[in-house]
Amino acid sequence: MTKENDSNKKSSRLVTLKIVRLLLIFLIILVIIWFLRNASLFDSKEGKIRSLDSEASLQEIIEISDMSTIEYIYNSIASVNEPETGNNKYHVAYNGRIKAGIDFSKVKIEIDDQLKLITVLTPPAQIQDVSVEMESLDFIFSHSRFETEDVTQEAYKEALEDLNKKAELEKNILKIAEENAHSALEALIHPIVALEYQEYDLSIK
Repeated sequence: MTKENDSNKKSSRLVTLKIVRLLLIFLIILVIIWFLRNASLFDSKEGKIRSLDSEASLQEIIEISDMSTIEYIYNSIASVNEPETGNNKYHVAYNGRIKAGIDFSKVKIEIDDQLKLITVLTPPAQIQDVSVEMESLDFIFSHSRFETEDVTQEAYKEALEDLNKKAELEKNILKIAEENAHSALEALIHPIVALEYQEYDLSIK
């Protein structure tokens, strides 16, 4: 780095991460159509709420479960200290990525015939992946003796640990991931419900 940034200063931006890939759209629509057209879906007694656990039914698209709905690009600085003395060895700037989303295999569908309501229940969003670009590491050493052959590996581990800690504090990214997932599911399911089951309302929670 030509100029040291303020310690722990971050510059981050949210970017939409391929909210719905073509494969996801195609396969989920097929599954939802199967759910709604299945005869057993509407054959229970009037007024009862029936549940569909999509975990088993979505095995066909297990390869796209846990699809991320948001990606957070994170630029930050980690400080690495000597374990014995606590004195600073160096600061390392890094570029990282935090991906968050929901597990689509845990989506559940409930149908209330009395209320004419189809409810899609989604699991909470989770941090799905945290990564650091090793080639982005940039150092400021407090002393030349810390510039060793294995410093890159050490710094990479420290940067990854630093990013994991910061990911735990990024509550906003989980909120946005859930909102994106709900929007994606509504865009997929609502047209089918509106076409095939016009008397039913759709709720996504």
